[in-house]
Amino acid sequence: MKLVYRIILPLMFFGSSLAAQDILTWMELSSTKVVTDFDNPQNFQPDFYQGLYEREHSEVMITGYIIPIDVEQNTYALSMNPFSNCFFCGQAGVETVVELFFDSKRQTFKVDDYVVLTGTFRMHRNPGMGFIYSLHNAKVKK
Repeated sequence: MKLVYRIILPLMFFGSSLAAQDILTWMELSSTKVVTDFDNPQNFQPDFYQGLYEREHSEVMITGYIIPIDVEQNTYALSMNPFSNCFFCGQAGVETVVELFFDSKRQTFKVDDYVVLTGTFRMHRNPGMGFIYSLHNAKVKK
């Protein structure tokens, strides 16, 4: 039943506008492998899923759970999982979270708000200790 709410229902609801945007799935994002430096476990290198390269710098649509990073600075992330299962808590990896950069409007979200977003997808080849994915000019799809 969760499949209907997480994938199929948004597709049906937003079906008329899908032609203009490519749907980015968590299955694709989580197919990226992360190579960890054993001398410094906080430093990692992504080995991106090959299918993502053609999506980089393109307009995409993605659904997920909002994770506030710094509300005062309007900094949020989008997670494949709710907060209790996100990578901060050890239940998933950095490949299951996307850093969000919203258009000029200040956004207000609650933890685990389930949203549909559009924006420009980017991959970070040398993230250091940061995010490996980001969505720029992000907008909530209404």
